[in-house]
Amino acid sequence: MPRRKPDKVLIHRIEFGGKEREDIERFLFTKSVDNLVRPVALLGIGAGTLYGSYQLKRWIDSVGNIPDKIEAWFVEKGAAVAEKTGDVASTIIDPTGKQKEVTGYTFGEKANIALRVFAQRLGFDW
Repeated sequence: MPRRKPDKVLIHRIEFGGKEREDIERFLFTKSVDNLVRPVALLGIGAGTLYGSYQLKRWIDSVGNIPDKIEAWFVEKGAAVAEKTGDVASTIIDPTGKQKEVTGYTFGEKANIALRVFAQRLGFDW
């Protein structure tokens, strides 16, 4: 069934008062600040992620050097104890590097001697 053409045209107009206009201005301001802050925050997150990845890579690369650092530390401590006490550490760990290590000791025996030297240095009676 066809519809009839309207007889009158009614215009409805909504006007805001001062309070409503202030609310709308506040809303628009917060929206514009949000539009500015969000990209800056995302850039900061991205930069932080890149920096964290870089530092993680540096740390992973340095993990390979840890056994060498531990060995150097034991050699240094063994040399210090050997200078003071002249005990068996001087025959196992050569502080100067001029002599070769005494053969016949297994790795476990060397580690045990180094551990005893370290414990003695800390004051533990082994």
